[in-house]
Amino acid sequence: MKQTIFKLVAVLALAGSLAACKKEVSPYADEAVPTVTLSSPVSTFTLDKANVVLELSHFIHKDVNVTFEVTGIEAEAVDFPMEYVIEAGALKKTIPIAIDEELASLGDKTVAISIAKVENAVVASSAPVNIGINIEDVAMVNVSATEFDENLEATLTFTLSKKVSKDVTLGIVYDTKDGSDRLAFPAGKLTFDESVTIPAGSKVGTLKVKADKVGVEEGAYQAHFTVGNYGPNAKAGTTPDVALILNVGFQPTLVSTNDIYFQYSSGWWYVNYDKIHDYYFIWSEPVADGDPSDMNYVKAAMKRCQAWVKDPANQSAWLSYWASYGSGYAAYVMNSCPQKTADKIGYVGWPMIMISGHMEDLDEVKYGNHTYHSFLIGFTADCELLETYQYYLLEK
Repeated sequence: MKQTIFKLVAVLALAGSLAACKKEVSPYADEAVPTVTLSSPVSTFTLDKANVVLELSHFIHKDVNVTFEVTGIEAEAVDFPMEYVIEAGALKKTIPIAIDEELASLGDKTVAISIAKVENAVVASSAPVNIGINIEDVAMVNVSATEFDENLEATLTFTLSKKVSKDVTLGIVYDTKDGSDRLAFPAGKLTFDESVTIPAGSKVGTLKVKADKVGVEEGAYQAHFTVGNYGPNAKAGTTPDVALILNVGFQPTLVSTNDIYFQYSSGWWYVNYDKIHDYYFIWSEPVADGDPSDMNYVKAAMKRCQAWVKDPANQSAWLSYWASYGSGYAAYVMNSCPQKTADKIGYVGWPMIMISGHMEDLDEVKYGNHTYHSFLIGFTADCELLETYQYYLLEK
């Protein structure tokens, strides 16, 4: 009997051993191999850019690895992945291709893109995708600008997409175009050269613009510049014009309503620092005090903030509070903040509220309706008020 039991145990052990040694087979091992097709929605490059599309006849549970071949233009001029992976489960991929004309020889070219090798798929057609491009001794021009500085001077910068063999002379036009919420600055109050020359072999040219506000009616203005004449060896790029902002008198400019500037956590207000201004101040007023879409109200609120900051005692306390944190809080800027409450004037800061000269926890202060218009207001290093501001509705 013992011998029979021993034999049975041995047989079962052998069977288990054989089962353990059996290789596991993927349930997708026998799925059909797809075909892969290469195409392009365009036949020519636009501003040196185009796309090609890879598409499988059906998805599979494996990555499809594709190796490309590109001919018809210098290899170094092509920005395109020569190897690409269609991830398992994906069907269609659009791949951008760009040409750096500085690295290509001149002339009409046909950029031919084909699939040289593929893994886990079959190529539907060996015919290449052909995209045409004409490489000329012509550059595209993009325009950018600085803001007007304290001397009312700005710099327009004209950047070429590539170097060309001859000077590029651009005719500059001030077109007196009104903006959506700004009037065109009077043309007679702007001084600038009407052309800028970028020497052969260079890519950048600059132009100074000087503004004069004397005699201009108070308001919000823009100065819109375009290239009126590109000459024979340049053409418009993706940013062919630029609008500069000018304010005559104090004209608040909303730059953001993004709540990243105001974060409330565990009774503390955080203010993210974006390095636009030398100093910030959060000025808050109850929602009943005014409409934040009314620029006259915003202007008055910012002036009230300025008046508080200009008070010597307040300014000293504010700057001391700021400086007390040193450089250890680079991610945040700490501010006191004049704040009307239901029964007193308070100064909400980070992380406390200052009431009548002493500090209290934020949660200890009785707030009326708990909702406030708050403006993140910037000041220069000399504590002069700047017109740009950010707005957020603070709710506790």
